[in-house]
Amino acid sequence: MIRSGAMKRRELVGALLLLGAPGIALAQARPTAAELVARVDAFHGRTRTIRARFSQFFWSRAYGRTSTSRGRIAIERPGRVRFDYDPPNGKIFVAEGARWLMYEPFDGGPGQFSRGTSSALIAALGILSGAISLDAYRASVADRSAGAPADTDALELVPVQRDPHHRCVRLHVDARGAVRRVGLLDHEGNWNTFALDELAFDAPIDPSTFSFTPPAGAREL
Repeated sequence: MIRSGAMKRRELVGALLLLGAPGIALAQARPTAAELVARVDAFHGRTRTIRARFSQFFWSRAYGRTSTSRGRIAIERPGRVRFDYDPPNGKIFVAEGARWLMYEPFDGGPGQFSRGTSSALIAALGILSGAISLDAYRASVADRSAGAPADTDALELVPVQRDPHHRCVRLHVDARGAVRRVGLLDHEGNWNTFALDELAFDAPIDPSTFSFTPPAGAREL
């Protein structure tokens, strides 16, 4: 009997799998949800500070389009976060634990601000800042999102108890356990995604970074 080249190749692959050829095993290996959770917990549990550039992509289900903002983020465990949005947006968001303040400047005026004790931004970044424990979620492995780094695995987290801000969080995690991308799916079906670049870990951050006082005359909403 004459065997085709395709048949021979299939038999060769089968033999390599039976023999445990390293290249084949590595190509098919995929971490479990428990392994990804342990990886994230270990890396971010020992990482005290994070600085990064962020790109925020907000996809609106109602309008079927994405708005994009960029800026810089600073995180210090436990629970401190600051976003500085690039001009012309110019928004500033600071949080410590569950308390937060958001400031929006206006051209030619002192701007406006709001504050509270719970927010979607805290929910999105709470795992990195230590404000939220991974134990608060049920974890599963997900498909990598479009545009996510190719060297990451996707971990989907669903709150054990209902959260008013989101239905799930999707993390894209690299081999170290560093989170490179965070996506938040809210109850209206909108995705709020933060891609993190130029990451720097454990560099000192001035404590004043996480304090912000709105300018005189700013209106509180």
